[in-house]
Amino acid sequence: MKIENHHYFYGRKIIWNEYQAILREERRKYMEQREMIEWLGTKLLGDKSSSFTGVEIVDTFNQLDEKQRKLLQMRYVYGFSVKELATYYNVDPSRISHRLTESRKAFKKLWEGDC
Repeated sequence: MKIENHHYFYGRKIIWNEYQAILREERRKYMEQREMIEWLGTKLLGDKSSSFTGVEIVDTFNQLDEKQRKLLQMRYVYGFSVKELATYYNVDPSRISHRLTESRKAFKKLWEGDC
């Protein structure tokens, strides 16, 4: 059975192109997320030569206290400045710096316990 309808082939081509566009977008999002996780790990661990995977970083990150996790996300993932965080939490910027230091230490302690 031979299909002679050119609309059928045109429709298939449109669907195929949309499918490819969706795949490209999903790959782009995945790569951005992977780069962000690796960047976060490098930022928190401070060692660029260390080999780690995104899964290890996310697992360790998820073990943190919710407040620590939120603070680190706001600072390093969303790019809030210390001053903006101080305004958000209604505390002195030095308090935010201290909390960030403590959160990074907690992350490193969990990380070294896992590795």
